[in-house]
Amino acid sequence: MAKAISLAGTAKKLAALSNISESYLSLCQKPDSGKNLGSNKARAIEKALGLEHGWMDHEHDDLATNNPAIDSSELKELAFIITLLNDRERDDLREFAQSMYRMRKIREKYDS
Repeated sequence: MAKAISLAGTAKKLAALSNISESYLSLCQKPDSGKNLGSNKARAIEKALGLEHGWMDHEHDDLATNNPAIDSSELKELAFIITLLNDRERDDLREFAQSMYRMRKIREKYDS
């Protein structure tokens, strides 16, 4: 769930995009709440973020742990630069990153 929120930008944006209440998303993040996201809501999030079917059913590592070529100082610099962007620029960057992610997944299918 945290990765999906990160992709959307904020929990509020994810809630708006997926038509799921922000308070429900918050409850689902708390391990002791007893709330599960459920398949229908997971699919709604995937669709809202342009992710492949079933993406929400798996854990997703951080970029830094998946890519040893990126060090923490580069990630900090990138995070700082992103804070300088306005909302529209951040949305454009997020859309670009999601497109690149989908293209990589398509390429992986054909490479294997």
